[in-house]
Amino acid sequence: MKTSADTIIAADDSSPYYKGYHAAEDIELARRRAAIEANAPLDAPSGDALPSALHSPYVRKQLEELKVHRPYFLWLVTAIQVVMLIVELVLNQQKTGQLIQTNPFNPMIGPAPGIIIQTGARFTPCIRPHTGMDTPGALFQCPDGVTGGTPQKQSDGTTIYTCTLDQICGMGGLNGQPPNQWYRFIVPVFLHGGVVHLIFNLGFQCRTGFQMEQDFGWWRMALIYIISGVGGFIFGGNYAGLSPSVGCSGALFGLIACLLIDLLQNWRLVKNPGWELAKLIFLIIFSFLLGTLPYLDNFAHIGGFFCGFLAGLIFMPTIYYTKTDKIVKITLQVIAVPLLITVYALMITGFYNASNNCPWCKYLTCIPGMPWCESKWNSTMIPS
Repeated sequence: MKTSADTIIAADDSSPYYKGYHAAEDIELARRRAAIEANAPLDAPSGDALPSALHSPYVRKQLEELKVHRPYFLWLVTAIQVVMLIVELVLNQQKTGQLIQTNPFNPMIGPAPGIIIQTGARFTPCIRPHTGMDTPGALFQCPDGVTGGTPQKQSDGTTIYTCTLDQICGMGGLNGQPPNQWYRFIVPVFLHGGVVHLIFNLGFQCRTGFQMEQDFGWWRMALIYIISGVGGFIFGGNYAGLSPSVGCSGALFGLIACLLIDLLQNWRLVKNPGWELAKLIFLIIFSFLLGTLPYLDNFAHIGGFFCGFLAGLIFMPTIYYTKTDKIVKITLQVIAVPLLITVYALMITGFYNASNNCPWCKYLTCIPGMPWCESKWNSTMIPS
């Protein structure tokens, strides 16, 4: 998915690999609710005793009051994401004559990098100045899919097309002003690098995300999803160089963080919680390792996970088991509010000041020795 100008699309996915965890917990929760609502004995149909916490009238009352919501938010988001990929493919057909990029081949089965940039990918040179691409009059080899460039004949007799940053960014252009397309932290949550990328992410979003929204409600899910997705792209903008990035995996990693919170806060209600925690930790580590593969933006995964963890502490519905437990959980909720604001402020300030000098951070997105590391670490637009 690499252009001749060494631009790659960092498609922050990996989602289908962690879709198995929530199902077991949903079954357990359904059994508890059914037992309570039917005023059944506190024994599972299998004969196994339910967790002792369910003997508490205080806990049982809270469980009885839980509502099952319709996943309106994720229905809407999923529809938008599908429509946006169709728009990308149509634009690719109009500008390149092909529905998907084939030369070089896009392994995500999707449009050319230039199309993805112009539909709203997080692309740092379009968001802030001082990237080396905002010098007045500077020309760069046009990414595949960007039209309107100026032909330039090379010494070997070939012709390339050069573009200004304004032409590359699109979306109304920069209009002679310093780059400030800040909405590129929001829009890419709804974009994907191709059909494969979309299917992977929707596999988790539809199977587990919908179930979570049924527990959380639409507005809680909306806040956690957007905070995680946008936070992932801001964090990635600090460290991922000039690689364009799209996808909702930052948001999905935020939901995984919520699964971890759910397990830890409801430890007393989960059968074999230690084993469930071990499985979840394995899946989290495995998912982050997948982010070190080509075309994946692991920085968006990391940022989405930690922003989602703080957002989950604030917005997730909570069961209280004792008065002390209630005090502890409310205290964590209160502490998480300024922490999340501070994290966002530091990420935004660091991004616009270009002050994150972290030479070792690149190892978070690629394990040294892998043949694709240099392309992930040094992906840039090369001046012509």
